Amino acid sequence: MPTNKHIVPSAILGFASLIFVGFLSACSGDSSSNSNNEPESGFQNTDPSATLNYTHIWDGSIATAFASGTGTKVDPYLIADPEQLAFLAQEVNGGESFDGQYFKLTQDIVLNTSDAKSWGSSAPAHSWLIIGNAQYSWFEGVFDGNGYTISGAYVNEPEAQFVGLFGSANDAILKNIKVVNSYFEGNMFVAGLVGDVQYSTVDSCTNEAIVVGHYTQVGGIAGESSATTISNCVNKGSVTGDSQVGGIVGNNGMSGNVIQCTNAGSVSSEEGGSVGSIVGYHNQMFGGEITNCTDTSNSGLLLVGNGYTPAENSSSSVSEEIYSSSSIEEVLSSSSAIDTEMSSSSASGVITLNCNGMIITVESIEEIDPSCTVVE
Repeated sequence: MPTNKHIVPSAILGFASLIFVGFLSACSGDSSSNSNNEPESGFQNTDPSATLNYTHIWDGSIATAFASGTGTKVDPYLIADPEQLAFLAQEVNGGESFDGQYFKLTQDIVLNTSDAKSWGSSAPAHSWLIIGNAQYSWFEGVFDGNGYTISGAYVNEPEAQFVGLFGSANDAILKNIKVVNSYFEGNMFVAGLVGDVQYSTVDSCTNEAIVVGHYTQVGGIAGESSATTISNCVNKGSVTGDSQVGGIVGNNGMSGNVIQCTNAGSVSSEEGGSVGSIVGYHNQMFGGEITNCTDTSNSGLLLVGNGYTPAENSSSSVSEEIYSSSSIEEVLSSSSAIDTEMSSSSASGVITLNCNGMIITVESIEEIDPSCTVVE
């Protein structure tokens, strides 16, 4: 607490006290009558005690409002403690998507203490609620972590989907969020930041959490991403799953872009499925690019697990191989990427092809131009 450098006359102090008492009396009424606290969705931020602004360890309780704000761009909802972050989760999981509304952290958030490395076998005090814990209970607002950290988030639900700090986000913006010393375990759509994200923007976020998925679509930043641009993000946490496992994104779906992202964490597949240091599986049929991404983990993994060649300037400890032949059947029959029985007219299984610069994924080689190359 700073030392007072000025002495105030007692008469002035007395007058100031009267003003302060009057101010408290005015605040004791129902704040919901203030139209400035009512966003267009009808949500009301009405808890007068929520204006406290300090950092402490979460006790598992849930606030009844945010610290302040009306949810607009110029006056975002401010989140100053763990209880208020839990309040956001409660509201989203209850059906309030906060479409187009703005949030900003004003403090580091501590949900649990102790080392997350032990939480796989020894749970901490509190389990995180997950913001958007179901496919259609998603967050649709703008969340700015403002450079602060969120630590101690813990979810251990091996059969669950949509697991992360956020479970599901749609038409949202997630930026400047840093998740540290946390543990997320689920089945599919599992990540440190957001399990499933669609039609959104994710920028300048960092994951240092432990992420464990028991099935597919598991990533450091996002488990599954569709029609979303993920840029300037970093994964430093360990990410483990069965298939479609990536340091940044597990499954980069329809029109998904991953730009200038870095993986520095360990990424692995328990079942030998598609795994990449940046993206586990990239859906190449519907566009989207992986550009200027880097793996510094020395993992030996491809940047993209299913063989997609990222745009120039992306770097990995190994390079992708492209096989070409005047006879596509000859290439497929000898390619280790295809483990199904071949015939001269068709092949079962998923085949990734580069046809004059267009990357496509097919299940049959019938009527495929022989000039196409197979991407392994």
